[in-house]
Amino acid sequence: MPDAQDSDDQGRPGWVIDCLADDPDADRAAICSVKVYGYEVPEFRLGQEVKFIGLTALPYVLNGSNR
Repeated sequence: MPDAQDSDDQGRPGWVIDCLADDPDADRAAICSVKVYGYEVPEFRLGQEVKFIGLTALPYVLNGSNR
């Protein structure tokens, strides 16, 4: 079960959920952390397909590495 980490400007708690992103063109799937905001704890099951509406991706480069 995810833990609330912070809150948005409306006071809704932020929940970090790890998702498996499967790319048919890649050699391996990747784990992506997605933060969602809401008053209720997100409910999901292992292996359940998840669709995000209004998803914003924030890429970053770890300084001094290839990540």
